[in-house]
Formats: sequence, structure tokens, C-alpha cells
Amino acid sequence: MIIEFTGLPGSGKTTLNDALQNNLIRKEYCIWTPGRHWRALGLQYQVNKLHRSLMVTKKTATLVKPAINNIQIILSIPWIHIFSGLSFKYKKLIAKSFLVNLAESEFAKLASKEGCVVLLDEGIVHRAYSLFVSLNKEINHKALKCYALMVNLPDLLVFVKINVKQALQRIMARGVPLRMTDLSYNQSERMLVQGELLLETLIQLIRQRRSNPCEIMEVDGELIDKSVISISDWITNYVDE
Repeated sequence: MIIEFTGLPGSGKTTLNDALQNNLIRKEYCIWTPGRHWRALGLQYQVNKLHRSLMVTKKTATLVKPAINNIQIILSIPWIHIFSGLSFKYKKLIAKSFLVNLAESEFAKLASKEGCVVLLDEGIVHRAYSLFVSLNKEINHKALKCYALMVNLPDLLVFVKINVKQALQRIMARGVPLRMTDLSYNQSERMLVQGELLLETLIQLIRQRRSNPCEIMEVDGELIDKSVISISDWITNYVDE
């Protein structure tokens, strides 16, 4: 089975993912995560410039086939609109993250078929956040709807919800995401508000999807222990069925 987390930056996705992973390991489930996969391929760390260049080349090669398999999704995304006004650094970041998520989605399906519980902290569904949220642009609802209808869905999508103010306090305390490093407090808050609107819309669109639907669970980002129990119970019932 495949479980993906989505939610605002600072909502607690990673904390919940880690806590759930530890819980499932204690119960002796087979766990698959993207980080473990890339480490197994030797692509997680680079010790020097030459090694880094070789690993980047190798990792790029692993992204080609998943990109070809999902060419319809790639072509449906309004890249010109998304990239307009962004620096090369951010364009590269968005494109790379998207292609990596596509590859991880393909690898996840294989791991799931082998009986593993797949945990995706920020998978291909959540990637809509970085694609369609921008401080200076309105959400492209037409493109978002197309994305929601075409993207590969997990068996369970966990929507980690939290108040925007609380999310902002958390990311200011731990360090803001790369795309928000140059924003003021008020700008960061506006971006999170837009992100909250996008995620609510995305969840609604997925609920309306008739082909390959997935189950959606909304959890409180401040109640990690309770959320772990709820997801664990869902996994147990899924396995029993």
C-alpha cells in the first residue's frame, strides 16, 4: 500500500511520517521510503565534486524512464506560467523536485506490489504545492484540476492540517523552506494562506475523481500520537481486507 502526506510547510508531515515509520517498524512491517531507495542506489550523499558529478548523472538517468511514462502529465503542466518571474535556481528546484517525485511514484508502485508499506513525505500529489503556489500569481485552477485528475494517487492520502499562524511559527523557528527565504513575515503568511486554499481545493478535486480514487484522511498536525494510531488502524484494516 502507498501512503502519502500533504499539508502546509510546518504542518508536521515529516514528524508524523517519522513517528508512523517507527510505529510500523516495531510492528515488523516492511517499510519503503524514497530516502532508503536513493541510499540503496548510492545516490543520497556525494563525498567530493567528481563523485557528485557521477551521482548526478546516474540519478538523472533514473529519472528518464518515469518521465517518459508520465509524459502526458508533464505536457499538461503550464510550465511557462509557473516559471515566469522565477530565478534559474528556483526553476531548477521545481523541475528537479517534480521529476524526482515522478520517479519515486513509479518506484513506490513496485515496492507496494512487493508487500511493503510505502511512506511518501512529499510525493507527487503534494508536488502541486510547489507547482501552483506563488506569491505573485493567482492559482491556475484549470491546470490544478487537470493535475488532480491525471496524477498517480496513493492508497491513502493523509492531509495534515494546521492553523496558518501555527505553521508560520514552526517554520520560522526551524528554518523556512528555500522558496520562502527572501520573503518577509507578511509575505510568508500570504503564501501559506494561498497554499492552504490550494490544498483544500486539491483535496476536493481528488474526492471528486472517479478513476483510481484514493482514501483521504484529515489529521491534526498538533496531535501526532493520535494521528499515528488512526493511520496504523487504517493500515491494519487494509491488510486484513
